[in-house]
Amino acid sequence: MVAEVAFCSAVPRTMSVDSRRPFGATNVLSNSGKSSIFSSKLQSKEPDMPSVAVRELVNSLYTQGFLNGLFSDVKLNILGMTFNLHRIVLMHNEYFASMLSGGPWKETKNAEIDIEVDDPNITVEAVTIVLARLYGKPEIPMPNGAAAMALLAAASFFGDAPLADRATEFIALDISVETVIDYLTFSDRFYYGKCSELILELCVNFLCREGVRSVQDTSDDDEAKIEGRKAMLAVYTKLPREWLRRVLTSECLWAENEQDRLSFVLHVIKARWEMSHLEKCASSTANDMMADEESPTAVAAESQDIEDMYITTEDHNVPQSDGHSSHSESTQKGADSCSVDRFPYKRPQSPLHKDEHDEERRFYQELLRDSILFTSIPFTTLQELFQRLPQHAATGVPVTILTDALWAQREFQHIITSASPLTLELKPDAADSIVPGTDTNMIDGIKLIDVILAEERKRSPADSTVSVDHPVQTISMPVLPPIRFSVEFPPIRTLLFGDKAYSKPVFYGGSMWHLYLHPVKDERESVPKLGVYVQRIPVPTPVHRIVYTPLPAETPYIDNRLKTITWFKVYCFFGPKAYILESKPDEFALRNGKGQSWGYRIGTLYRDAMEWGGKLRCSVVLGHV
Repeated sequence: MVAEVAFCSAVPRTMSVDSRRPFGATNVLSNSGKSSIFSSKLQSKEPDMPSVAVRELVNSLYTQGFLNGLFSDVKLNILGMTFNLHRIVLMHNEYFASMLSGGPWKETKNAEIDIEVDDPNITVEAVTIVLARLYGKPEIPMPNGAAAMALLAAASFFGDAPLADRATEFIALDISVETVIDYLTFSDRFYYGKCSELILELCVNFLCREGVRSVQDTSDDDEAKIEGRKAMLAVYTKLPREWLRRVLTSECLWAENEQDRLSFVLHVIKARWEMSHLEKCASSTANDMMADEESPTAVAAESQDIEDMYITTEDHNVPQSDGHSSHSESTQKGADSCSVDRFPYKRPQSPLHKDEHDEERRFYQELLRDSILFTSIPFTTLQELFQRLPQHAATGVPVTILTDALWAQREFQHIITSASPLTLELKPDAADSIVPGTDTNMIDGIKLIDVILAEERKRSPADSTVSVDHPVQTISMPVLPPIRFSVEFPPIRTLLFGDKAYSKPVFYGGSMWHLYLHPVKDERESVPKLGVYVQRIPVPTPVHRIVYTPLPAETPYIDNRLKTITWFKVYCFFGPKAYILESKPDEFALRNGKGQSWGYRIGTLYRDAMEWGGKLRCSVVLGHV
């Protein structure tokens, strides 16, 4: 790790990672001729292009042997189709070679081979392509993702590694808001070795990089950004439950601040709740739909009140709730009409679906509890949320969670403001599992999906004790509350060597903090490097500030310590590639109004940022000890 200090020379630390690549990534030439990101684990190679004479021979073999079945000596029955094939050609494939070359296989002497396929992804078209390749047909039509998934399944079944790699590469380049759910579900449900692992990893990287979008903020005139927000909301609305929880509760997720994360999570919960209950409503009988005793119009208004309480903190005039169950209107013209439970923070009146409602409500309440770090939300916002909570009978966040967060913030402020300028560690005897124990020594050592699954395992014991009567339990606060924030930088090509791109500063623990990028090229080294640094900077104060004049709300107090002991984690997203940079607790000093920074300067980061060519996103978690 490397320190950059404005008031002294840089202090290098050893870090031998320049020759390594993130999660085994390498470059592969895609079908379009562009350099694409792919995995070095997929090392199978297609044979070199044959000569003209050989190509003519192969073409004859394909036309006469495969298409016409001339001189066929074995029949293959699979998926209701029969292929007239040749043993000598099938021997080129390991799957068929083991079947035809002797041993216990009955097909060794039989003139027909019957293959039962239990993989629903394998299609006749995919099997045909696999067999055609044995006869020298090099073209691989992949018009869409469904065809690519079928080819990957068939290639894995028959042991055609080059074809499996080609299909995986197509999928890797095709991941988008329209396809990510299909690919995530496919790779999670069906295991095709390293190919499934790579697809799943890239899908998780995509979801974490795209992160949350502020679906309320429509002030931006950029129509593409507005549509992007709607598209990401649609993705999370349909995401499988287990992955919804894994991604939204992860610290890897890109979110500009905790308020944006809270707003997005609430919109997702609301959209999924309404979609779920509209589907149930559509399948109910007319009598079941009329069993609801509440007025749809009144219930819809109450549901909107609850949503406004969470999503916005501008309006204090929130109407009082009557304490009844929360439902909304979903009316169909004609005989069909029903009232739908719109927001999962009220108990339904009807006992018919009580258990089902309770289970779904509990899931979303736990999701809200685990996905939001309430101690990172500004004190004034927490106060406004707290003031509104008692107005509603059964809200998504128990009052205890907000009171614990408020208390933790005040206690944190007191610890910092009462410390002497020479104090380093605030709680030296306290241990916290979220604090990194070491510095990063290789950037491809940990994958985002490994981090997410590890976080899920940490939550498992607590989750097992949750009951329906007490759907949300107060979570234990960190020893010293950390902060999470995310930033976006312009493409690295826009920066000259020596330039620095700074993020917007954020307030944490009486100091301001920001992240910056610093591309450098040492004259002694031919490889350019990209530095990623976390820096502590002083809180800006008025020049003639009277001692009793309160500080601005966004910077409510000042840490007068000369040095802090702070740890951090930085999740870097350069396109589909992801890196994790961690620092164990280290000194961040202030001197003469200038601050110290710690970070990493790595050649791999610069190379891959240049290859990506787009904007660079980073998510940061940092905290004091």
